[in-house]
Amino acid sequence: MSNPTLSFVIPCLNEEKTLPYVLKKIITIKENELKEFNVRVIVSDNGSTDKSVEIAQEFGAEVVHCKTRGYGAALDFGIRNSDSDYNIFADADNTYDFLEAPKLFYKFIRE
Repeated sequence: MSNPTLSFVIPCLNEEKTLPYVLKKIITIKENELKEFNVRVIVSDNGSTDKSVEIAQEFGAEVVHCKTRGYGAALDFGIRNSDSDYNIFADADNTYDFLEAPKLFYKFIRE
């Protein structure tokens, strides 16, 4: 497969404090390690009442609104709204380091 597409899917519920850090990391790798690929950033919002949606939009992420409550529902909804060949997902609370994502992605596309 030449030039596979990649989406970062981020389930989100009231993560205004950490979401900017996560999105900055994704933008960094999108503009550097993954610049030759079509990369989408999808924030699957699960009814946030804080500024999470506005923050996601300010960083250029696509926001989809999952009406079914729950982490699994938000994750599933985000993935279903992706048309990419590959999806990488992690939490909006900065638990996992998205800066490690290119290693994972390259492992799969090179096999």
